[in-house]
Amino acid sequence: MRYIGLAIAVAGVILSLAAVSPAGSVGEMRPDLAPLAKYLKDRRVETSGGQTFLRFSTGVGNYGDGAVEVRGVRSSTSDPMTAIQRIYLTGGGFTEATIGTFIYHPEHNHWHFDYFATFELVDSGGNVVASNDKVSFCLLDVERIKPPLAGASNQPVYTNCNQGNASALSIGPQGISRGWTDIYRKYLPDQSINITGVPAGSYTLRVTADPLDRIDESNEGNNVTTVPVTIR
Repeated sequence: MRYIGLAIAVAGVILSLAAVSPAGSVGEMRPDLAPLAKYLKDRRVETSGGQTFLRFSTGVGNYGDGAVEVRGVRSSTSDPMTAIQRIYLTGGGFTEATIGTFIYHPEHNHWHFDYFATFELVDSGGNVVASNDKVSFCLLDVERIKPPLAGASNQPVYTNCNQGNASALSIGPQGISRGWTDIYRKYLPDQSINITGVPAGSYTLRVTADPLDRIDESNEGNNVTTVPVTIR
């Protein structure tokens, strides 16, 4: 991922982005995101407006040395909100990189980071029979990982989604601290897959965190979690 070592001007305000730390600093404290299967077990099938939905909770935990921290900036309300990941360095300072966009979610009434996850229902042959592939999240510290990770904060650090501020020119930081989980419960909008017409049978529910591989992580190999699901 290419890091930015210069300033970005947004709406007349200069955001200073730190360059990579000089030789002698220990390194980057990167996140490690993993969807947790225990939250996917909180699910139900419901019918609404003649359609059938598999609703479920999701929780994405951070097992890395540092937070996943994302800030948003744009020049005007007609421009997309650019998402910038900040990675802190053990020797002091930080690096930053553009990793996508934010979108204002009208039903949740706050800002979400785009394409944070995908939800897929897979049959026994490995075919995706239904999906919700444009899932956006507001990144927050909701619940501590248990058992607690060494060095994790006892209190949430990221608690703000710029609620009700659709015209913001800058937002954040949003994030998930080391040792914390961002949780979306099954009753929230978009926490579902439309399974209308899917035959009864045994399937696999698959959740992928950071499906476009935009977030810089220390471990990219644990971003997928699956659980068996029976559709009756």
